[in-house]
Amino acid sequence: MTETLFINNEEIYWTFWGQLCYIKSHKSAALNILHLIEHSLCIYFATMVEYLDNSIQRAIDNYSDTLDKRAITNPGAYELGKDECVQCGGCCWTWPCSLTQEEAEKIADYLNIPAEAFMEHYTVINNGIRTIRRHEWEDIANKTLDGERLYDINTPCVFFDDTTRNCKIHSVKPLEGKECRCWEEEKAFRHGINMLKHKYSKKMQNLLDAIEQGK
Repeated sequence: MTETLFINNEEIYWTFWGQLCYIKSHKSAALNILHLIEHSLCIYFATMVEYLDNSIQRAIDNYSDTLDKRAITNPGAYELGKDECVQCGGCCWTWPCSLTQEEAEKIADYLNIPAEAFMEHYTVINNGIRTIRRHEWEDIANKTLDGERLYDINTPCVFFDDTTRNCKIHSVKPLEGKECRCWEEEKAFRHGINMLKHKYSKKMQNLLDAIEQGK
């Protein structure tokens, strides 16, 4: 015997709307959950960005403070009134030299090691440019510098002897190191600062005069 199932139009109507209400209520709950997740992710990423920004800023501040303190105990050519290198080590501490493939091969030959070994153990990559590493960059040798590590300042160039203030590869050091004129750069920097001071002091005086006239 076959059982016949009878469903009238009213049952179909209410079943249909019941399903819609069910779906709608669950959709609303799902949207609320998604909004909560989105809000939590926004807070998380905002916190991470703030942490990274603060972390990098601390690294930059430490970088600047370290160089400033070092300049007091090891004054450079500009501070000593010299127009020549005084072997203060300032440039070797500020940033190790970038180098070309040819320069890398010359240094490797001087050290009596293969060029590949020199690149692997004594250089890092900064913005696609091969650079001699610091002592403390040994763990990231032959890798790309980024984030806080850009502002490491606990050690100088790996080839600078901070005790004797001599470059261990002086005769074959990169052109960037040979052409460094820190005293000229410092003069240009100080001149630029003085020009800005003069420019904005005049603007400030004009503003004060305008305020005074308006009284």
